[in-house]
Amino acid sequence: MQENMSSIGMSRGKLHSVIDGKNVVYTLPASTQRTGAIRIGRGSNTVAHLKIRNVLNGTAAIETDLPTAGDVAVAIRNVHVSNGERGIDIRNPGVTSPASKLSATLEGNTLSGMMNGLGQGIRIVNFGTAGAVIPVSLRENSATGNYFGCLVANLNSTDSKIDVDSHGDVSNDNGMGCVLLGGNGSGAIAANNNAISFTAHASQFSNNTGPLAPTAPRERGGIVIDGGTSAQSGKASQNSVRLKLFGSKVDGNTEADIAAWGAFTNAILPAGSNNTVRIDLHGKPVNVISVPSFPREPAGTNTVTVVR
Repeated sequence: MQENMSSIGMSRGKLHSVIDGKNVVYTLPASTQRTGAIRIGRGSNTVAHLKIRNVLNGTAAIETDLPTAGDVAVAIRNVHVSNGERGIDIRNPGVTSPASKLSATLEGNTLSGMMNGLGQGIRIVNFGTAGAVIPVSLRENSATGNYFGCLVANLNSTDSKIDVDSHGDVSNDNGMGCVLLGGNGSGAIAANNNAISFTAHASQFSNNTGPLAPTAPRERGGIVIDGGTSAQSGKASQNSVRLKLFGSKVDGNTEADIAAWGAFTNAILPAGSNNTVRIDLHGKPVNVISVPSFPREPAGTNTVTVVR
């Protein structure tokens, strides 16, 4: 979609316009890089009242990866996505799109059957950014029957931030409910000084006991958190995740309702230092498994704090 364009399907009662992506390969021109069935991310874009299904050969049904030099605002409402790799991908792609702020509003969407590839209902990610911000408003979205209900991450980024405000959203009956990665360094790339704030009011993360993607984290749960994580030692420092739950339901999940690591890596030495997770629980008791650092960090700067 071009700058400031919208795509709004016809809606009559329960009928929506349909996009079927079966047998279509979504790649960028003169490239092997995959993209989404609908690409947005220039100026102000709206997508609404659509059914999108069978996007098996693209990164997502809706993808915010269009190159732009300015701030971006996108709204996605009443879109129903089934059978693919990702439903909605709110992605700030860094060097190919130097926007410092990508604002997103998601309302009344349903994401199901994302069990191809990584299998994510909703992904919100700063990808290779420096100083980027993604504020997201989630309202009454439903992600069920996916490998991951949602994934929020600062991937290979520095000084970047994601703020998610969720009201009445449902992430139930997936392999994992929602994964929050404050700073995630892949390969030899570092992820430092990043932050995620995730606040949920009357949202649900329950009964996530389904099958997992081959690349799923080591622990299952309704909400799984890494303050800082990296493939190599010393590549993730000064990252933070703040989770606040108000009257939200988190129960019936495999292994843990909430599982949190201040820092995690499979390397011999710690991922980094000064990675922090804080979990504020307001409402019913929730089972929390917490580990400050794996492997252990002798200085003790990686922490998990739970406030009930």
